[in-house]
Amino acid sequence: MKLRCYTLLLYSLLQLHLYALHAQSQVIFPPNETQIEIPFEMHGNFMVLPVVFQRIFPLRFIYDTGAENSILLKKEISDLLGVVYEREITVYGSDMSIALGAQIARKVFLDLPNIKMIKDMLILNEDFFRFDENAGVEIHGILGSETFKGHVVKINYARQIMTIYAKNSFKPPLKSEYDSVPIKMIRNKPYVEVDLTLQNDSIVPVKLLLDTGASLSMLLYSGTAKGLTIPANALKGSIGRGLGGNLEGHIGRVKKMQLGSFPLTNVISRFQTLPIDVDTTQTVGRNGIIGAEIMARFNLIFDYTHQIMYLQPNNQYKNEFIYDRSGLTLVAGGRNLSEFTVQGVLPNTPAARADIRVGDKLVKIGIWNTKLLHLTQLTRKFQGKVGKEMNLTILRDGQKLKKKFKLQELI
Repeated sequence: MKLRCYTLLLYSLLQLHLYALHAQSQVIFPPNETQIEIPFEMHGNFMVLPVVFQRIFPLRFIYDTGAENSILLKKEISDLLGVVYEREITVYGSDMSIALGAQIARKVFLDLPNIKMIKDMLILNEDFFRFDENAGVEIHGILGSETFKGHVVKINYARQIMTIYAKNSFKPPLKSEYDSVPIKMIRNKPYVEVDLTLQNDSIVPVKLLLDTGASLSMLLYSGTAKGLTIPANALKGSIGRGLGGNLEGHIGRVKKMQLGSFPLTNVISRFQTLPIDVDTTQTVGRNGIIGAEIMARFNLIFDYTHQIMYLQPNNQYKNEFIYDRSGLTLVAGGRNLSEFTVQGVLPNTPAARADIRVGDKLVKIGIWNTKLLHLTQLTRKFQGKVGKEMNLTILRDGQKLKKKFKLQELI
């Protein structure tokens, strides 16, 4: 189930065409305020913020440190409000063969709780990210990493509060409370160097992008660092979806990841082998990505100006990393995003042996009608205790079918 989102890979591959936007972002604090708090919700490991677009439309945006620019995904909204487009540009997918149109809009008004912004944005002609399917709620846009450039951003995942500090108003926390870790800002995005201990006990130093817009725990590009190899017992299959269709790779575990002074063990990671002809200038020499499933285990402070990240473990820090135990990948759709369709079934898994197929619609799980559930709730059910029996009702070609299987440890 955690495979359900992989649009994060598209960001780095779009930057070649987006950095020419030279986006400007003006953040306006209330009078006499030096810090403000912005509430957010967590959906599918995404930080979802309430945003009022052009001071009229209430929308939901994801805060994404892995995206260089801010993006409106639903062009029908900007069309309706008469937003003026400066010009149209073309963006491409990973194979550079799929062309998509986008508009540049200047000085768009975005109001968040307690703070106002005037921003340049990219507006896509078509929503090819399709966050709605993966988050289980309607997502209208992305607040990129340039949004709060020059400010300090504190993210408290436990309280679901993001705090923005006015320039030169932030005082570093006590060393007894937070660990400080150096980061490097490249194209407004934060990178960190960490040590990985692989299953063969070899230690591999890697450079990873800190990406709040990635719902997974970690993604590693196999072969991009000495000793960075795919684990022998890794599960092969689709690791998500790109513009050209499913992205193939492996899912396995990293024995230990050392983030500052804090170790994380048995970390689930996706492994991707990059194409030979990939433009490495767009990956800026990184070896992968740290996603929200790891970052949500900490209270984080990003001091972008001084290139420091402060870490404080929260009550999620010691939780084990649990992977889906069914073999199913679901996406949300239909009215109110309450219809769940099988997008993928990994081979040799409980779901595959129960003859559940791509395109099947999940109608009931146990006694629960799925229309009463959220995608996140379904995800948790398929991460249940090993050996738990799952009784499903699916809809296939207009016919309801009963399916039964037991959850199994896959990796």
